[in-house]
Amino acid sequence: MMASSSGTPVGGWGAMLYWRFRRRALQSRDRRIGVLEKSLQHAFAASRTANGASPLNGIERALGKTGNGSLVSVGRDWWSSYVDAVVAPAHVFEEREKILLAVTAELRASVLSAEEWRELYRLCLVSGLYVVGMLLREKAVSQARRSADANSADIDALRLGFAAVLESGTATEAKSLLRRLETSGEDPARCKHGLWLTEVLLEGSRELFPDAAGPVGKTTLDAIRGRRIALVGPVPVQQENGPEIDSFDLVAKFNYRGGPSGCDPATQGRRVDLSYYNIQQAKYIARKMAPGFLSAVPFPIFIKEKGQRLLRSATDAGRVLINLQWLLMDSEFNAGPNAVFDLLRFGPAQIKVFNLDLMLTAGRFEGYARPGDAEVNYSLSFAKTHDPVMQFQFLQKLRCQGLIEGDERFEQVLSLSVDEYVRQLQAGHGEIAREALRGTGIPS
Repeated sequence: MMASSSGTPVGGWGAMLYWRFRRRALQSRDRRIGVLEKSLQHAFAASRTANGASPLNGIERALGKTGNGSLVSVGRDWWSSYVDAVVAPAHVFEEREKILLAVTAELRASVLSAEEWRELYRLCLVSGLYVVGMLLREKAVSQARRSADANSADIDALRLGFAAVLESGTATEAKSLLRRLETSGEDPARCKHGLWLTEVLLEGSRELFPDAAGPVGKTTLDAIRGRRIALVGPVPVQQENGPEIDSFDLVAKFNYRGGPSGCDPATQGRRVDLSYYNIQQAKYIARKMAPGFLSAVPFPIFIKEKGQRLLRSATDAGRVLINLQWLLMDSEFNAGPNAVFDLLRFGPAQIKVFNLDLMLTAGRFEGYARPGDAEVNYSLSFAKTHDPVMQFQFLQKLRCQGLIEGDERFEQVLSLSVDEYVRQLQAGHGEIAREALRGTGIPS
């Protein structure tokens, strides 16, 4: 079997299997965006070593490599302006960004599909161009809604349209799409889930989610229903809200690993009644720690089923939250919104959020991260997994419905317009991402 100098098979059955596995791998958003970022880095690096040659050819290869060749349809002017913005020194970045924004505004939404606009949005997140990305995201939402309105829309188009309507439409529109989804063969349980989310998000409903069942679910319901909940995030703060936090009926935190970490009495409160665990933290606890402390946490909640499996021997009180991912625009909630929607299922009287600012602060309190974790390029995380715009909009809607409130900082953030929020988010994270692409910043 022939192979390239890199060991990649180039002919015969080996080639066929290679490309089959490659296509399957690139269907994974995480994998695809990771490959895209690395390929863009190589394109910019190659241009630096070629006497300042444009990286456009390398970018085109990067797009083809990740199945995104259709994105060249936005035109060479757009891509040239994109390159100029990424490589711009700080003192001219704003000027270059304005040029790219103007070119982006002129693009017709029909040039790409909703999925393609979303992919270009992700590319801009990876590139630290959040404000430009916001315009692209709006085109994705517009196209998703337009495609779902067509009589010929298939179930995937209806799902995406429903997710878009949750962000930008009305409850009536969302319910109409749910009826069409059910007629098209969507799982009735999913449709029931979608109806609950629609009524909570767009109508301010306080109805329980109908699947809050089972022994652990019933215990959780009995504990939370009608109670006041403090949800405490991991952002380091100076405000001494600890006494107020501890005055709530229940206190929920994130990735608690026992001991005093995350329980500063002045700023975080001493108590941990509920703790939400992402899969990375669950793996770390299972493999690197003695997980006995979990028996002292009344309600451990796992974001992923695998996390619960890994720690099942340490606690019989754990449960897995119900994932909302299929109802979103090809993204996932991060810990904060996941916890909020999970708590709302059980009918609390109040949810007040502390020490959470929707990623405008990158730092976390000492002891929150796993030992040895590298510095995070959050732009890559935003593009791969946790769309920040979606999370901001969903929490803002809940606040407008009176379903959540927060400390002073949380209220300030959710009082921003989405454009102001994106601009501040870019100010905090964008340059790090652009440096990473140019090869002058932190590794991803």
